Amino acid sequence: MLLQDNEISEELCGACQQNPPPWEKAIATFVYAYPLDRLVIGLKYHGRLDYADTLAALMSQDLQYAYANNENIHKNGLPQALLPVPLHPIREFQRGYNQAHLLANALSRHLSVPVLPGLVHRVRHTPRQSLLSQEQRQKNLQKAFQVNHKIEIPEFVALIDDVMTTGATAEAVSKALISAGVKRVDVWCCARAE
Repeated sequence: MLLQDNEISEELCGACQQNPPPWEKAIATFVYAYPLDRLVIGLKYHGRLDYADTLAALMSQDLQYAYANNENIHKNGLPQALLPVPLHPIREFQRGYNQAHLLANALSRHLSVPVLPGLVHRVRHTPRQSLLSQEQRQKNLQKAFQVNHKIEIPEFVALIDDVMTTGATAEAVSKALISAGVKRVDVWCCARAE
């Protein structure tokens, strides 16, 4: 699902029609292009931590619209918890922060949905996804994520990331969550790469 200018596109691409993803809904507020890409790159690679709140403010407006008529048991139709896509501890140490966690914290402030960062851990240090083909991305992430069973498993979560390209990361994390007992995973990201 791409939500842009209050228009929701629920069309599935051919690949998703043939092999449906494990998440129920994926919402990308923007297409990954200028000028938004400058904000994402600034946040992700240049330490512009303040961009997380700007991006979250833009995302939250569209997310509230997308969930306004969501019929489910959770407050305002929103998920019970926000889960930032985890970085491996080595990558997070190198970068100094996890941009998805910053986005999740900012979205939490805007939407009043708690962040649950410790539920999923990245247990394998893998090459950066941006350097790999779609097939390599999927292989790269096999058994890369593990759920912490010491934390109560929510029924409905939103997985937070900056950019969705092939969906391989979201797929790997979603499968781990569903295997652990999560009933519904939605994916929220700033942008969708075309």
